[in-house]
Amino acid sequence: MERELSVSELPHTQQMEMARAIARDLVKFIDDQGLSVSMGGKSRYCMAEGWNFMGNQLGLFARQTEQPKSDLDDAGKERWWSYVEIVDRSGNIVSSAWHQCSRSERNWSDRDSFALASMATTRATGKAFRQNWSWVMRIHGFEPTPAEEMPPLQIDPAPAKATKPRAKPKPKPKPTESQLQPSSEPPSEECQAVIATIVNCVERRDLDGLNEVSGGLKGNMDAFSAVEQSRIREAGAAARESMQSIVDAEERANHLLAPSGGPRADRSNPWGA
Repeated sequence: MERELSVSELPHTQQMEMARAIARDLVKFIDDQGLSVSMGGKSRYCMAEGWNFMGNQLGLFARQTEQPKSDLDDAGKERWWSYVEIVDRSGNIVSSAWHQCSRSERNWSDRDSFALASMATTRATGKAFRQNWSWVMRIHGFEPTPAEEMPPLQIDPAPAKATKPRAKPKPKPKPTESQLQPSSEPPSEECQAVIATIVNCVERRDLDGLNEVSGGLKGNMDAFSAVEQSRIREAGAAARESMQSIVDAEERANHLLAPSGGPRADRSNPWGA
């Protein structure tokens, strides 16, 4: 009996035909499940689950043949490595990759060891698919790098000195351009808490949380200095950029799933246009 060729063994023209054939299901699945994030403008990065779905549609499957291994990174902190293979329906290995997750990373410094090992496996899965099939994601409008390999949103306020809670001041006039110039004065604890909450909502893709933060700030911005207001607005603008892709994905999902003229969920961007 003649062996079925895997997608990686087919002529390039046939591979292109298969990639186009799965386009609708692939994009719909990624959008419906919110499996892409936007970084640096309109660039969309697909998560490992989306890469896995793409592979399955092409008859390719990820498998973990070794247990994750741990060691210490250059900073002497715990690091986990994982190895993943991509096989076709006949069990032939067509790609493989190692990847890591370390406590030196800001988002993983205080997580359980099993969580680091799991993320290493997730990253290895995305990388193994990316090595040979990044072009499939590219022709469907996504960046050729899995989202898990990209750095997290960077909004790092300077450390602040301990300060006593202060009373809400009287309304201030709109700050001038000169007042918004960078200052060496550290932000207050209240300002840091607001920015930290915004960052946390983005990392968890929590639109409802961002809505609550936005609503809580309305009418209360005068409690912060002009420099702090500028920092909070910058954090909100960065959050808007990163969360826009999620809002767009849900809008497309509602458009695809709701009956013609039917109601759609209101998931508007909490930071406005």
